[in-house]
Amino acid sequence: MRKIYNTHEERLAARRARRRDERGLSEFDYKWKWIKKRKDGCWEWLGQKWRTGYGYVRFRLDGKIKHIAAHRYFYKLHKGAFDETLDVLHTCDNPSCVNPDHLWLGTHADNMRDMVAKGRHVKRGQKKYE
Repeated sequence: MRKIYNTHEERLAARRARRRDERGLSEFDYKWKWIKKRKDGCWEWLGQKWRTGYGYVRFRLDGKIKHIAAHRYFYKLHKGAFDETLDVLHTCDNPSCVNPDHLWLGTHADNMRDMVAKGRHVKRGQKKYE
């Protein structure tokens, strides 16, 4: 008997799950196909990215599509849950890197201090794109 879906989104989600199952991939393995390991140690996210260069993962929660930054997703996946008010910062300064060894937790102030220490900030009177 054929399954009846209430919405178009449910039908698409079921189709994606079937394709993933046909390939023998778990949800975890499915995410790994979007990563390329580079020589410098970064795990480059090849999936969808925001304009800022940070990758993101799409998923459905309570019937709504949610987005989570890929580096936050992989940090949580490898190192466990953390306080959501904290930022996940990069030691490598590569926004699309998802290597948990390159990620650390800190406050927004920690992120700003790191930015200034590495010279990635715009100085007063300087144009942003020179």
